[in-house]
Amino acid sequence: MTARVALPALLALGAVTHATVSRAQTLLSGVDIGMSCDACANASTDGDADQLDDTCEYELAKSFAPELYFASGETVSSRRMRTYWAALPAPEGRVKTVRIFYALSYLNDPGFLEVPFMWGHQGDSEFIIVDVEALDGGTWRARQVFLSAHYGSANDHSASFSIPESEPGGAPRVYVSLYKHANYPRPCSLTETLDI
Repeated sequence: MTARVALPALLALGAVTHATVSRAQTLLSGVDIGMSCDACANASTDGDADQLDDTCEYELAKSFAPELYFASGETVSSRRMRTYWAALPAPEGRVKTVRIFYALSYLNDPGFLEVPFMWGHQGDSEFIIVDVEALDGGTWRARQVFLSAHYGSANDHSASFSIPESEPGGAPRVYVSLYKHANYPRPCSLTETLDI
């Protein structure tokens, strides 16, 4: 059994508060954020000089914030985190596609005392990248998701996946491994959780 935890509401500066997310309406075709691709590209306010309107960045980051699902055995203290985000036009330089980076900074990794060399430690960083694409009007759709799973380590299981046209293109559902915080597109097996 898993417990659903939505990422908290986002602040304009890119940090997160502890309120709940109020999402834009998710349609089968995507999410209507009320701003078209053209409105996002014609930045009236662009504090980070990335040629993407700051209000558009905020609305996209809020609307596509991943839904995190934790294993029922996960303790509340090991779920505590600070979350930050950044949004930029995708590397191709087209505002039609925006890449949103969510940094998940867990305060504690309790580890597994029963497993040798799986000790806990303070701090545990993982991340999720969501690529969204502008459709018609103010509708945007998640197209690609990258989930870190101990990125850059010897036990790196990070992977990206596309979201099929037949599925809603809203916020991705992400399953977090028990105690170790790796991200997966489906519930984790014990071997994934233990990284063996």
